[in-house]
Amino acid sequence: MMRLLVLVLLSLGWTGSAFGQPLSGVWHGRLEAGSTDLRMELELLAQDEGLQASLISLDQGGARIPASAAERDGTRLRLTFNSIAARYEAEVMQTRLSGVFVQGGREFDLEFVRGRFDGERAPGAVMDRPGDDVFVDGAVRLAGTLLRPDTPGAAPGVVLLNGSGSQDRDSTVAGQPGFALLAEALAAEGIVTIRMDDRGVGQSDPVPPDSPSDLARDAAHALTFLRGRPGVDPACTGFVGHSEGALIAFLAAGQHSDPAFIVSLAGMTGRLQDILVEQGEALNRAMGATEQQIEANRVMQEAVFATIENAAPGEAGQEIERTMLANGVAAQVAAQQARIWGQTYVVEHFKLEPRAAFARYEGSVLAYYAEHDLQILPGPNRRRLEAAREGLPTRIEILPGLNHLFQESETGLPAEYATRGHAMAPTARETISQGVAAWARQACD
Repeated sequence: MMRLLVLVLLSLGWTGSAFGQPLSGVWHGRLEAGSTDLRMELELLAQDEGLQASLISLDQGGARIPASAAERDGTRLRLTFNSIAARYEAEVMQTRLSGVFVQGGREFDLEFVRGRFDGERAPGAVMDRPGDDVFVDGAVRLAGTLLRPDTPGAAPGVVLLNGSGSQDRDSTVAGQPGFALLAEALAAEGIVTIRMDDRGVGQSDPVPPDSPSDLARDAAHALTFLRGRPGVDPACTGFVGHSEGALIAFLAAGQHSDPAFIVSLAGMTGRLQDILVEQGEALNRAMGATEQQIEANRVMQEAVFATIENAAPGEAGQEIERTMLANGVAAQVAAQQARIWGQTYVVEHFKLEPRAAFARYEGSVLAYYAEHDLQILPGPNRRRLEAAREGLPTRIEILPGLNHLFQESETGLPAEYATRGHAMAPTARETISQGVAAWARQACD
């Protein structure tokens, strides 16, 4: 569910400098992972409680996620990222950090030098059909791309909804612009699409959401905008959502809009706390953790989640930090995690009962899951959707051999995302685009 391999915010447990040279400031470097070349910036800030740092992938939406641990031994630096099963080990020098980024059993050279990259952040994917830049004005202003097919007359339309995390309009994860390619495939099927930069990304307003309902309202405004475009048939216009974006589609349908149909791609169907427990166990097991380690992680998760659910308004962060300290977590790590899990958006997400949204929507639903998905497990998520949609028009398919991004996959681990060589498997793109087109035309009929 959480979009992994969006590289990470670090809170480092050390201060100081190498050879008397302060580390505070901005560093930049390139991570070359197979055919993928990612521009990275590392922002370091020395504070009384330690050195704070943010590792930013300019080509992956600039999301920041806390690392789990950091160590320095003399001039050696070691950073560990449990959430993406990776680490960075480097030699700290006067003018550069020279090291390797390790993930999924593979090592990639990664060297940082001082200063930022010149110029703008990475543009969207280069496409055969670039589309039109548009703005959706609602509670916030969202920038997007409207892509039309080369067909006469009014066409069906879809709003593409990103999954969790800060992502651009192409739903770029690990350098892979999945929605850009899907939009092209849908245009070839005669479907108009709009896809948008998330809040705080690209040209969209930098206003963070306080709850999933805020994102549902954004989705509803986008649907209204699309229905009002020339050449769009408003009677057969709906949502296509990936991961959390699928849940947002159902929330929008139940409270803010009336889509003609919903297509769910690896859509989360359980409460956030349930999804995270399932995801944690699956990822840890795939990475070779022992059953004892998996159980210990689950116990910690459940303790933190119970704290979030029971905390008084505005006090979740403090209570989470106390819970983690009581369970033996280092003070700095506990403070980092409390800042993440204590956010208003997370607290509000924990209050959601998705089943009600699925049952409330009476329109037609097409859902695709991926056999090797370790973030949204196909088995439990399919069963929950089937139970909630009983008696309502619903079709569910599990596509074989694919991961959470619908790429061809061997393990399903997020380490694969940047190394597959494609944003979406050609067979998956064809299946999904044809399925969306059939669902949209059914709504027209």
